[in-house]
Amino acid sequence: MDLTPETDAENDYQKFWRIDDESPFSTVYEKFAGGIKSLKFDPNVEIAGDKTVVAGPDGSVNLPKGKFTLSMKVWAASNRPLRKIHVMLKSPNQEIGTFDLSGLQSGKWVTLTQSFDSEHGSNEDDRMEISVQKADMSPNADAGPVFIDEISIRAANR
Repeated sequence: MDLTPETDAENDYQKFWRIDDESPFSTVYEKFAGGIKSLKFDPNVEIAGDKTVVAGPDGSVNLPKGKFTLSMKVWAASNRPLRKIHVMLKSPNQEIGTFDLSGLQSGKWVTLTQSFDSEHGSNEDDRMEISVQKADMSPNADAGPVFIDEISIRAANR
């Protein structure tokens, strides 16, 4: 089965990350663990406010009540100023993972995992949000990017 998007346009069949035009996040073809694109965080684009958020489409997460494991692959440049990535579910609001990148091996894809409990299960419009807080950035004049790919949520017993 081929699940590659048919076009770059969002429609009833395919939905994409919601990213503000001024955001340091973008979807790119330049580096990916699987598929053809990944999320890129560019630390050279200033974060407006306290944090920047990239959001999945409403209704893209549908979890029952239970225990789960969040997994993502991350590739980080050696000169990255980004220290943490936060992941939330939005309906109901629940932080499901904070990933510390400070000791992450640079220049290769590394799988990060975090266990969490979904106490109430998803509402109809649940979605994932990935955020970076300005407080989690260290100053770096020659700052390198971070790429995120192959994000998944699986039942903890698998």
